[in-house]
Amino acid sequence: MELSEEQKQRILHEEQTRLQEEQYRTQVRLELTGQSVAAPSISTKPKNPKYVLATIGIVLVLLLCAGTLIGVRRQPSASETRETANSPLPVPKLTTARIAELATPWVVVVQTYNEDGEKLGQGSGYVSSADGAVITNYHVVRGAASVTVGIQGKESVQASALLGYNIENDVAALQISLSAIGVGRPTSPSDVVDQLILQQNLETKRRMQEANSGKGTPVGQSAPTQGLPTDETLDVKVGDHVTAIGAPLGLENTVSEGIVSALRQNGETHIIQTTASISPGSSGGPLFNDYGKVIGITASTVRDGQSLNFVEARHITELLSQKRPIAFREMLVETLVTDSLPSNTLSVPARNAIQLPFAVNGQQGAVLEGSYTISGGMGNDVGVALVGQGGSVIVNSGRVARMGQIKQRLPRGNYAIIFDNRSSPMFSRSVSADLKLTYYK
Repeated sequence: MELSEEQKQRILHEEQTRLQEEQYRTQVRLELTGQSVAAPSISTKPKNPKYVLATIGIVLVLLLCAGTLIGVRRQPSASETRETANSPLPVPKLTTARIAELATPWVVVVQTYNEDGEKLGQGSGYVSSADGAVITNYHVVRGAASVTVGIQGKESVQASALLGYNIENDVAALQISLSAIGVGRPTSPSDVVDQLILQQNLETKRRMQEANSGKGTPVGQSAPTQGLPTDETLDVKVGDHVTAIGAPLGLENTVSEGIVSALRQNGETHIIQTTASISPGSSGGPLFNDYGKVIGITASTVRDGQSLNFVEARHITELLSQKRPIAFREMLVETLVTDSLPSNTLSVPARNAIQLPFAVNGQQGAVLEGSYTISGGMGNDVGVALVGQGGSVIVNSGRVARMGQIKQRLPRGNYAIIFDNRSSPMFSRSVSADLKLTYYK
């Protein structure tokens, strides 16, 4: 390519200007660091034409190899500008303290009562939406004839219905009225993240509008209306940081953090195992990722260790998508199990005692109830006692004549009913028992 004399002079002038600027910057840097140097004089006279032409040739070769022209800057195309404007901005993470601050108004204490109004137990849960749906574990509400839900700083309210339950996945949903306890719709971690995303989307839209010469479409300003929504679409990975909130032993809004230590599957149930340390009573509490989304609820602890299991969020969304509102008493009928103890007639020899052993296997325990009849000897009587593990006496009925009844709620464990005829020196007794264990799946 043949260069005109004017082009050659322009290139030479630009090269000299560049050298002068570089020497000036070098001198300034030296002065700033406390050094001084005499700036070399730069001659503005043209150099030997041979050297000038050689320099020009080298510069041209470099420019041709790079595929650019001196003094021309490539501008991005309209499609590239739109692509840059459309590129998603990173979703902001929340600190553990911020998640705790925003989530605790939604985390609740769940207390359950049996048909006699006696307290069965206590667990945790969270309000999943502004309409008052509360998520907890099924095992928290198992066997409950009524349930109350307490939010921090508010009086407890009775759950009006059971929205559904799944025994295999250990998930249940309750219905409460937030307005009944004076709770509006508190700000959730999801709200904060959504608002930040909304702001970023506004900025992205503004950039798109500028790229399209102001022809962009308006951006919606509506705020999110969810409470602590579960998100089954999130890709939970081993090593992810998580935050758990619950009410162990009734201590509301206890926060712990850890990482996802394993992802497991028990049958059809997907389990998140984490190192977060949680005490009994936190069952049903939510597990958050760093974006304030609920990714699971407490399922069970591993004894003698720090591992804690959470049911993945997908089982919660499955339950909520198939709501089946029923009364708690309907759940009792659907889940009641009755196991009869052996009903053979027992012969109790004189000066002897026999045992009728049985086991309570349900996690929540069982109710032993029924009757027995006694015959034989002079008084048709025998001593009756219910004992637990290690021979501890739970019920001592004394000597019972002809017929007796028993009803006792028992926790999980091994037991025995003792029929004692040691006080009779001569006569044996016959005992016919009609006893059963009732519990809930």
